[in-house]
Amino acid sequence: IEMAAAYGAVAGGGEYKEPLSFTRVVDASGKVILDAEEVRDVHRVFKKSTAYMLVDVLTDAVNSGTGTKARISGMTVAGKTGTNGDYGSVYFAGMTPYYTGTVWIGHDNYNQKLKSKSTGGKYAAPLWQSFMEEIHEGLLDKPIIDESPNEIGLVKGTVCSVSGKLATDACY
Repeated sequence: IEMAAAYGAVAGGGEYKEPLSFTRVVDASGKVILDAEEVRDVHRVFKKSTAYMLVDVLTDAVNSGTGTKARISGMTVAGKTGTNGDYGSVYFAGMTPYYTGTVWIGHDNYNQKLKSKSTGGKYAAPLWQSFMEEIHEGLLDKPIIDESPNEIGLVKGTVCSVSGKLATDACY
């Protein structure tokens, strides 16, 4: 739950929304007794520009990295795989323009290991993809963060790998 909320903050442009197990509670007559939007803790945890860069990197991880088995045809997906030491457990945490979710595969007894060479990309990412694909049926693709990089103060540039400064003809 904490990991899904953390990825939700990234997808939400740096705004953390406390995870709750309800949207609203109504009585027998339909009167709203409790509304999640009124009681949920919401606060900024980092800048929107930081969130944008994280989404960009995590999208690459799904498009061409260890998370390729989390791809959903026609939908933007960003996320990260993970494999705990000695194959104790694996996970995938991901986001789309609509939802965030995490999958953890392991044993309650942490001394019990998964089979050798188990990875998040091999097992957790496809499991995440299978249920997320179903809940995205009929939804249209859109950016995870709606604003463009320029709108949130980001500037694209090339950096010299030697100096760490802006590239020049001497170091491109």
